[in-house]
Amino acid sequence: MAPNFDYWQIRHLKEIAQKNEKPLIDTIMDSSTLKQIGISQEQVEAVQQHLEIIQKFDPESRFAEVWQAISDLQDSSLTIEATGQQQQEELEEVLDEFRDVSVAQALDHINSHIAFLEERRTYLVN
Repeated sequence: MAPNFDYWQIRHLKEIAQKNEKPLIDTIMDSSTLKQIGISQEQVEAVQQHLEIIQKFDPESRFAEVWQAISDLQDSSLTIEATGQQQQEELEEVLDEFRDVSVAQALDHINSHIAFLEERRTYLVN
């Protein structure tokens, strides 16, 4: 079960977090804030499941263990039913690439690619 927040719910959560000068994760953990922006009970339950995973792991956790925990969630967005065959194959490639590294290492790798793409885009625009 995925929270599947709509655009406006995400926008409201970000605005509330900024207004209160709190991290977004703290804002999401506040059930009264979730009710305030019209989150359904199903979404609340899904958020709680995802937050449990976030709290269970840390940046040094193995990427594959976090992936498995997310995959084990009911209606996970990592299942073939949620993604389709081609996307599932692409997700498996990502898992294979990061299987033996920590979450922090995977994020560093991803961030370096994002920085490269942003530099490349800036170069092409100018």
